[in-house]
Amino acid sequence: MPREVTAREIRAHLPARLGLKPEDIGIVYISPCPAKIVSIRQPAEKAKSWFDSAICVRDVYSLLLPHVVAIKAKFDVSQVPADFRFSVGWGVLGA
Repeated sequence: MPREVTAREIRAHLPARLGLKPEDIGIVYISPCPAKIVSIRQPAEKAKSWFDSAICVRDVYSLLLPHVVAIKAKFDVSQVPADFRFSVGWGVLGA
């Protein structure tokens, strides 16, 4: 799964960049889907997920929203490469 590959790569490369031990980095998946949370906590295809945990977006939304709003207020669209496209489609089934 792409999310597992991403978590594996984060675990492999981020500790060295930050000067930390791999076990000192926690990787948590924020999901709108309970089935994805279960698939991380109890993976069928292997013994353990590369993620340390998974939580539901509704449990962290109110904590994250002020930070997202602050980032949006300072966001400079001119810094975005011309070939980059913004899309909310990633959060829609079939996108």
